[in-house]
Amino acid sequence: MFGKSSSPGKWWSVLEPAAKSPALRLQADPDDPRLGEFVQRWQGGRCQTRPGQPIIIGFCCDEGIRRNRGRTGAAAAPDAIRECLYRFTTWDAVSDIDLAALNCLDLGNLSVATDLEEGQHRLAQIMRELLRQRAVPIVLGGGHETAFGHFLGYAEMQLGVGIINFDAHLDVRPYPEGSHSGSPFRQAMEYAPFPLKPGRYVVLGAQRQSVARSHWQWLQHHQGRIYWLDELRDGASTIAVFEDELQRLEKEAAAILVTVDADAFRQADVPGTSAASPLGFDGALFPKIGLSAGMNPAVQSFEVVEINPRYDRDNQSVRWAALGIRQFLVGLAGRGKIGEKYGRTR
Repeated sequence: MFGKSSSPGKWWSVLEPAAKSPALRLQADPDDPRLGEFVQRWQGGRCQTRPGQPIIIGFCCDEGIRRNRGRTGAAAAPDAIRECLYRFTTWDAVSDIDLAALNCLDLGNLSVATDLEEGQHRLAQIMRELLRQRAVPIVLGGGHETAFGHFLGYAEMQLGVGIINFDAHLDVRPYPEGSHSGSPFRQAMEYAPFPLKPGRYVVLGAQRQSVARSHWQWLQHHQGRIYWLDELRDGASTIAVFEDELQRLEKEAAAILVTVDADAFRQADVPGTSAASPLGFDGALFPKIGLSAGMNPAVQSFEVVEINPRYDRDNQSVRWAALGIRQFLVGLAGRGKIGEKYGRTR
């Protein structure tokens, strides 16, 4: 379906506006402004963005999880994450950045029933146009099948991309019966018109008990980079590896896509996910990932996937996802400024 998306003039027609949180209307306080009061909400019709503008999109799909025999429920995550994200304060005390001035736009949701492949190509046309306009998409999944539609936007732009994936799995499973949540990066590397090039796929946090020999061998053959969970000593070393890989991909690719799967984090911190594990990264790492990704100008899009509100505990996981996105916005707002404050050069 390469090149078969709808015309650029109607790319927004597949979206549905997101509802405004009633809680924000009740809690409005001029002395304590919240992010949701300043996010623009698309209400339908023609949409034009500006370079550098963060654009939030929900991909309401977990059909790929069902096909991969996982726990469904992630289709409800985008609105649940928004409900938490928009209640956060706009001011970031450490960086002295106010997100009220960021001009963030919420484009609502792309809803997908069972036609996953069509949904992925619709997501691709949205990504293509936002990347063409040089906006910065933030995608709320959905299962990890989100990532293939996300990647296709880069492919349709013929924009060479590098992908960094925080995940307990490699997600390079075969897909003889169609796309699913365990196959997006294999599909990207096998996408004939414009494949993800060798060496441009990185996995951080892979867990030994979650990776089959055949999948490891396949990824080794395609020059993927794997950083095992038990080889990453702590949060600081993980961020150091992440920033090293960002720097490497900056030199090799035109853009970087960062994707974060909630199952890379331990169940104690992120219980509401499609494939929970007692092992994983500490939950406090995600806001740091978001901040580092947001600061880097080569990162042109960001996503969080596999949040499953059905299995959450007191909104712990959706709030965690919202925190990481909030810090991505802080990094984006302060590109250059934050790096100078903390002595970083990239």
